[in-house]
Amino acid sequence: MRLNYTKMNTLTNKEEEIMNHYWERGDMQIRELRECYAEPKPHVNTLSTLVHILEDKGFLGHRALTARGLAFALDFGFTPTLSEFALS
Repeated sequence: MRLNYTKMNTLTNKEEEIMNHYWERGDMQIRELRECYAEPKPHVNTLSTLVHILEDKGFLGHRALTARGLAFALDFGFTPTLSEFALS
């Protein structure tokens, strides 16, 4: 994974909110992240875009999830790559 150091220390309010969910709960899929929000919940596409931006910035990484040994990935789980203390 190539880290984007120019963007790494700058999080928007929404990005920081998402990272706080990941730091509190750990490894989650986007649909699980969505469950962390009260109604009205953000759209899954909005969360997906923000999660991929955080991955590009180096804050999150992903792993492919498979079902019953199938060779193709059905979904991705995302996990924090940096602790919240790394921003201090």
